[in-house]
Amino acid sequence: MDESLSLLFPTEVWQFKSDNIDNKNLLSSILKDEQKEDSLHYSNVGGWRSSDNLHLDSRFSGVVDFIIENFDCICKRNNYIDNLIIKITSMWSMVNRNNHSNVNHVHPRFDWSFCYYINTPIGCGNIVFVDPRIRKTMVNQASILSNYENPSTHEIYFIAPIAGLLIIFPSYLEHYVEPNLSEEVRVSLSGNIILEKG
Repeated sequence: MDESLSLLFPTEVWQFKSDNIDNKNLLSSILKDEQKEDSLHYSNVGGWRSSDNLHLDSRFSGVVDFIIENFDCICKRNNYIDNLIIKITSMWSMVNRNNHSNVNHVHPRFDWSFCYYINTPIGCGNIVFVDPRIRKTMVNQASILSNYENPSTHEIYFIAPIAGLLIIFPSYLEHYVEPNLSEEVRVSLSGNIILEKG
Protein backbone atom coordinates (compact mmCIF):
# COMPACT_ATOMS: atom_id res chain seq x y z
CA MET A 1 0.00 0.00 0.00
CA ASP A 2 1.33 3.44 -0.93
CA GLU A 3 1.29 5.96 1.88
CA SER A 4 1.61 9.73 1.80
CA LEU A 5 1.51 12.48 4.41
CA SER A 6 1.27 16.24 3.89
CA LEU A 7 1.78 18.46 6.92
CA LEU A 8 -0.40 21.38 5.87
CA PHE A 9 -0.22 24.94 7.17
CA PRO A 10 2.57 24.55 9.74
CA THR A 11 3.41 27.46 12.03
CA GLU A 12 7.11 27.98 12.67
CA VAL A 13 8.41 29.10 16.06
CA TRP A 14 12.21 29.39 16.01
CA GLN A 15 14.51 29.46 19.05
CA PHE A 16 18.14 30.59 19.13
CA LYS A 17 20.40 30.93 22.19
CA SER A 18 23.27 33.35 22.71
CA ASP A 19 25.87 33.44 25.48
CA ASN A 20 27.72 36.37 23.89
CA ILE A 21 25.35 39.26 24.60
CA ASP A 22 25.97 41.31 27.73
CA ASN A 23 22.55 40.91 29.35
CA LYS A 24 23.67 42.49 32.64
CA ASN A 25 24.54 45.72 30.84
CA LEU A 26 21.27 45.64 28.89
CA LEU A 27 19.32 45.07 32.11
CA SER A 28 20.97 48.05 33.77
CA SER A 29 20.28 50.30 30.76
CA ILE A 30 16.62 49.31 30.54
CA LEU A 31 15.95 49.74 34.25
CA LYS A 32 17.47 53.25 34.05
CA ASP A 33 15.19 54.04 31.10
CA GLU A 34 12.22 52.80 33.12
CA GLN A 35 12.94 55.43 35.77
CA LYS A 36 13.09 58.26 33.21
CA GLU A 37 10.28 57.46 30.76
CA ASP A 38 6.54 56.89 31.06
CA SER A 39 5.29 53.50 29.95
CA LEU A 40 3.47 52.93 26.70
CA HIS A 41 0.38 50.73 26.98
CA TYR A 42 -0.47 48.08 24.42
CA SER A 43 -0.76 44.45 25.53
CA ASN A 44 0.84 45.00 28.92
CA VAL A 45 -1.13 44.59 32.13
CA GLY A 46 0.99 46.57 34.53
CA GLY A 47 4.68 46.59 33.77
CA TRP A 48 6.63 49.13 31.76
CA ARG A 49 6.98 49.29 27.97
CA SER A 50 9.53 51.52 26.27
CA SER A 51 9.21 53.37 22.99
CA ASP A 52 9.54 51.14 19.93
CA ASN A 53 12.71 52.55 18.37
CA LEU A 54 15.35 50.59 20.29
CA HIS A 55 16.51 48.88 17.08
CA LEU A 56 18.12 52.26 16.25
CA ASP A 57 19.84 52.53 19.66
CA SER A 58 23.50 51.42 19.63
CA ARG A 59 23.14 49.90 23.11
CA PHE A 60 21.07 47.11 21.53
CA SER A 61 23.11 46.54 18.38
CA GLY A 62 24.30 43.13 19.64
CA VAL A 63 20.71 41.89 19.84
CA VAL A 64 19.88 43.34 16.40
CA ASP A 65 22.93 41.60 14.89
CA PHE A 66 21.99 38.32 16.58
CA ILE A 67 18.49 38.46 15.10
CA ILE A 68 19.70 39.23 11.57
CA GLU A 69 22.42 36.56 11.53
CA ASN A 70 20.00 33.85 12.68
CA PHE A 71 17.27 34.87 10.27
CA ASP A 72 19.24 33.10 7.53
CA CYS A 73 17.86 29.76 8.80
CA ILE A 74 14.32 31.06 8.37
CA CYS A 75 15.08 32.29 4.85
CA LYS A 76 16.39 28.88 3.79
CA ARG A 77 13.51 26.97 5.39
CA ASN A 78 10.92 29.16 3.65
CA ASN A 79 12.64 29.27 0.26
CA TYR A 80 12.71 33.04 0.25
CA ILE A 81 14.20 34.81 -2.76
CA ASP A 82 17.87 35.80 -2.90
CA ASN A 83 18.84 39.37 -1.97
CA LEU A 84 16.00 39.61 0.53
CA ILE A 85 16.06 42.76 2.65
CA ILE A 86 15.38 41.98 6.32
CA LYS A 87 14.18 45.12 8.12
CA ILE A 88 13.72 45.30 11.86
CA THR A 89 11.16 48.10 11.92
CA SER A 90 10.49 48.30 15.66
CA MET A 91 11.94 47.04 18.93
CA TRP A 92 10.98 47.83 22.51
CA SER A 93 11.82 46.70 26.02
CA MET A 94 9.31 45.25 28.44
CA VAL A 95 9.71 45.21 32.23
CA ASN A 96 7.29 42.95 34.10
CA ARG A 97 7.37 42.99 37.86
CA ASN A 98 5.30 40.86 40.26
CA ASN A 99 1.87 39.97 38.78
CA HIS A 100 2.47 41.93 35.57
CA SER A 101 1.56 40.17 32.31
CA ASN A 102 0.63 40.68 28.65
CA VAL A 103 -2.80 39.87 27.21
CA ASN A 104 -3.50 37.95 23.99
CA HIS A 105 -2.40 39.87 20.91
CA VAL A 106 -0.88 39.68 17.45
CA HIS A 107 1.45 42.07 15.60
CA PRO A 108 -0.48 43.19 12.51
CA ARG A 109 1.15 44.45 9.28
CA PHE A 110 4.48 42.68 9.88
CA ASP A 111 5.98 39.43 8.59
CA TRP A 112 7.86 38.11 11.63
CA SER A 113 8.08 39.12 15.28
CA PHE A 114 10.59 38.26 17.98
CA CYS A 115 11.30 38.25 21.67
CA TYR A 116 14.74 38.24 23.30
CA TYR A 117 15.06 37.55 27.03
CA ILE A 118 17.41 39.55 29.24
CA ASN A 119 16.41 38.73 32.84
CA THR A 120 14.26 35.70 33.63
CA PRO A 121 13.81 34.67 37.28
CA ILE A 122 12.08 31.35 37.94
CA GLY A 123 8.30 31.71 37.66
CA CYS A 124 8.45 35.03 35.81
CA GLY A 125 5.86 34.03 33.19
CA ASN A 126 5.98 31.86 30.06
CA ILE A 127 5.24 33.14 26.59
CA VAL A 128 2.18 31.25 25.35
CA PHE A 129 1.30 30.76 21.67
CA VAL A 130 -2.29 30.06 20.57
CA ASP A 131 -3.16 27.71 17.69
CA PRO A 132 -4.00 30.01 14.74
CA ARG A 133 -6.27 27.42 13.10
CA ILE A 134 -9.62 28.76 14.27
CA ARG A 135 -11.55 25.92 12.64
CA LYS A 136 -9.66 23.38 14.74
CA THR A 137 -11.81 24.39 17.70
CA MET A 138 -14.64 22.46 16.00
CA VAL A 139 -12.77 19.21 16.74
CA ASN A 140 -12.79 17.70 20.22
CA GLN A 141 -9.69 15.49 20.50
CA ALA A 142 -8.12 16.60 23.76
CA SER A 143 -9.51 13.61 25.66
CA ILE A 144 -8.12 11.00 23.24
CA LEU A 145 -4.56 12.25 22.78
CA SER A 146 -1.91 9.80 23.97
CA ASN A 147 1.15 11.97 23.26
CA TYR A 148 0.76 15.29 25.01
CA GLU A 149 4.38 16.16 24.19
CA ASN A 150 3.56 16.71 20.50
CA PRO A 151 3.23 20.51 20.10
CA SER A 152 1.15 20.20 16.93
CA THR A 153 -1.76 18.74 18.91
CA HIS A 154 -2.08 21.58 21.42
CA GLU A 155 -4.46 24.52 21.40
CA ILE A 156 -1.73 26.47 23.20
CA TYR A 157 2.01 25.98 23.45
CA PHE A 158 4.30 27.70 25.95
CA ILE A 159 8.02 28.40 26.08
CA ALA A 160 9.72 29.15 29.38
CA PRO A 161 11.90 32.28 29.13
CA ILE A 162 15.66 31.90 29.53
CA ALA A 163 18.15 34.78 29.49
CA GLY A 164 19.86 34.85 26.10
CA LEU A 165 17.00 33.07 24.31
CA LEU A 166 15.66 34.57 21.08
CA ILE A 167 12.28 33.44 19.76
CA ILE A 168 11.19 34.36 16.22
CA PHE A 169 7.62 33.65 15.12
CA PRO A 170 5.09 34.76 12.47
CA SER A 171 3.51 38.08 13.38
CA TYR A 172 0.02 36.63 12.87
CA LEU A 173 0.55 34.11 15.68
CA GLU A 174 -1.54 35.05 18.71
CA HIS A 175 0.41 35.03 21.97
CA TYR A 176 0.40 36.27 25.54
CA VAL A 177 2.65 36.36 28.60
CA GLU A 178 1.67 34.75 31.87
CA PRO A 179 1.85 36.79 35.11
CA ASN A 180 5.24 37.16 36.74
CA LEU A 181 4.83 35.17 39.94
CA SER A 182 8.35 35.89 41.16
CA GLU A 183 9.48 38.83 43.25
CA GLU A 184 12.17 39.70 40.71
CA VAL A 185 11.95 41.65 37.49
CA ARG A 186 11.34 39.99 34.10
CA VAL A 187 12.97 41.96 31.26
CA SER A 188 12.78 41.31 27.53
CA LEU A 189 13.07 42.95 24.13
CA SER A 190 10.40 42.47 21.47
CA GLY A 191 10.01 43.70 17.94
CA ASN A 192 8.91 43.24 14.38
CA ILE A 193 10.45 42.40 11.01
CA ILE A 194 9.35 43.27 7.48
CA LEU A 195 10.75 41.42 4.45
CA GLU A 196 11.25 43.23 1.14
CA LYS A 197 12.63 42.40 -2.28
CA GLY A 198 16.23 43.58 -2.78
